[in-house]
Amino acid sequence: MDPFETSSTVDPEVRAYVYSLVSALGGRSTLDASYAIGDDALAVLKDLTRWIRLYDEKTDRHDVKRCLAEANLVKGDLLEILAQWPEGSESKYKSKLALGVLELLVPLTWPLDGLGEEREKSGEFYRHVPFLKLAQVGYKRAVLHCDATSILRTVVRIGLPAMATARRERSKRDEGTIRLVLYLFRNLAMIVQPQHLPSQGDENDVIRSATVDAFHAQDILTLLLTIGSGAGDEFQDYGPVMLEILFHLLKGVDAKKLFMKQEQVASTDTQYLKETLSKERAMLDSYKKFAPTRHNRFGTMVWVKRDDTKYSTVTGQPSITNESQTLHQMDKTKKWNKPKYRGKLSQEFNEQSDFGLSVELAESARKHLRSFVEDFLDSSFNPLFSFDGLSQAREERIERG
Repeated sequence: MDPFETSSTVDPEVRAYVYSLVSALGGRSTLDASYAIGDDALAVLKDLTRWIRLYDEKTDRHDVKRCLAEANLVKGDLLEILAQWPEGSESKYKSKLALGVLELLVPLTWPLDGLGEEREKSGEFYRHVPFLKLAQVGYKRAVLHCDATSILRTVVRIGLPAMATARRERSKRDEGTIRLVLYLFRNLAMIVQPQHLPSQGDENDVIRSATVDAFHAQDILTLLLTIGSGAGDEFQDYGPVMLEILFHLLKGVDAKKLFMKQEQVASTDTQYLKETLSKERAMLDSYKKFAPTRHNRFGTMVWVKRDDTKYSTVTGQPSITNESQTLHQMDKTKKWNKPKYRGKLSQEFNEQSDFGLSVELAESARKHLRSFVEDFLDSSFNPLFSFDGLSQAREERIERG
């Protein structure tokens, strides 16, 4: 099925209702092409969040997310609303709108991997997930490279009042706001271009280097250092999500190259290429010893006289290369190789299977990430990796199964 094709499996009533909500959220003005927020935009945002929670999550489907992706909600509406909340603005209504946008962005960018077997059997995986994965790549590209405003910095402004409040004085709403901010950063760090699906734009806009550069330019790395350094005091409850963010920022990065200068990285890459070519040359030389010749189409049959004056027949040209090869060919003809049962094939394209793959960073991203790692080791490593933080992360992983 074409992932770009409009889905015909969504209930028409659900699609019509969701589209009507998106239309009521706002739109472009016909006079100056500026974005105009609808009168009931705040209620619409809450309704859309409820639809995702009560329809998609309760019925174990992705119909509402599919409709929102087809309606271009994130780039066409949500980011435009955030762009109309400038720095220094004291409008409480626009701050509430920004929080409503954040509550909607988090489930839309939530990881889609890890679906259960029952959902895969029902066709849910093949029905909506490929389209939604491509949509999430578009969400990440729009958030990182928005021309109107710095979206990530705006998201940080949403959580700053809650972060500035003392831990004992924070309400549950404040705690939830901080978690939403961190979960959005975690989701953006996890989103990658699916290898088995067509790209809808420049893949360099969503690679690790682009993510690190955007996090640095919009002070997200500084925020992570602040929360990490306060993990033992003011931010005790956010260790697990912080560990996830760090994992997806540093996964696959060569620690040795990270602390090298640019000239040393180039020299290391050159040496690695030479070693690889040398291994290939040695492999080809060993292959030439037993390589086919122009007479390899001719049949070969050899009689081998054994110690008991009996003869054994060996066929094939590999049997005449040397004595050990002849004996090996004899043993091979006597032995019956039972077919190996490989079991059910696992999912061919699993985005989490690239755990050990190396990730190359651009020079600017490598410099920013190196500076972040150095500051993190100085100020945040001990508080974040304390016993309490690690035990909490372990307990959450056990609860999630």
